[in-house]
Amino acid sequence: MNDLQSLIIRGMRGFFPASDVDILRAIADGLKSGRFRIFVKDQAAFCILALPQTALDDPQVLHFYAEKPALRHALVSTVLAFVRSQGYNKLIAINGSGKDDEVWTRAFRHEGWRINPVKTVFEFEVEK
Repeated sequence: MNDLQSLIIRGMRGFFPASDVDILRAIADGLKSGRFRIFVKDQAAFCILALPQTALDDPQVLHFYAEKPALRHALVSTVLAFVRSQGYNKLIAINGSGKDDEVWTRAFRHEGWRINPVKTVFEFEVEK
């Protein structure tokens, strides 16, 4: 396993009910097909962006992870610059951190962009 794969597994294990191999395979498939774009900072932070597939979609953060909080701002800046360069003025992200939305919003605040909580996301799970 290379350094990037190790970083991805550290950042995604526990968030998705899939094996490490399945996580890496899904990301590789998304990158090859052009559905995903990955941004990496110093082998300690990454963001996987799901790219719009139709005119009805906005770019969406699939997963964001930073082992060093100081890298968060630089990574957000890179992702937002890419989104804007592609002609989009919106980016969708879900707070899956478990932290309060206000804390999350402060952490990802960026000059020139407003963060608006828009909708509530519900997760449906089959009862056992």
